[in-house]
Amino acid sequence: TTMYDFVDKYVTSWTRGRGMGLALLTNGSAPLEVTRMVSHSWAENVEEFLEQVIKSSGSGDILFICAFALYQCEDRAGPTIAEQVGKIPGMSPFGRVLSNIHRRRLERPWKSRCALAVHMAPSALIGLALIVAGAFLF
Repeated sequence: TTMYDFVDKYVTSWTRGRGMGLALLTNGSAPLEVTRMVSHSWAENVEEFLEQVIKSSGSGDILFICAFALYQCEDRAGPTIAEQVGKIPGMSPFGRVLSNIHRRRLERPWKSRCALAVHMAPSALIGLALIVAGAFLF
């Protein structure tokens, strides 16, 4: 199953009508500051992707994964993807996340790791991986 299929079947059904992405819906009462940005392909196998994210992240990492961070529904209950991304790259969610990570590394160089950056704790990704592993068996 691709990331596209997973978002279409699960992420949009969990977030439809709520106007916010899965990450904010998950931790909106106490938003977390992103420490790593994860880039992905919409055509890749979602289970393999989540397994690799879990293997490569630590318990303190807060990840920005656009499939989970941006509102994907395009249902007028929230901003469209185009509205979220905007026209100025540095002001897009991706640009803001990378700028924030860079700023944090400059402020705390002793804590920085060689990494880039989303908005969902790895423990939540484990839950998603379990859903993916079981959901497509039916």
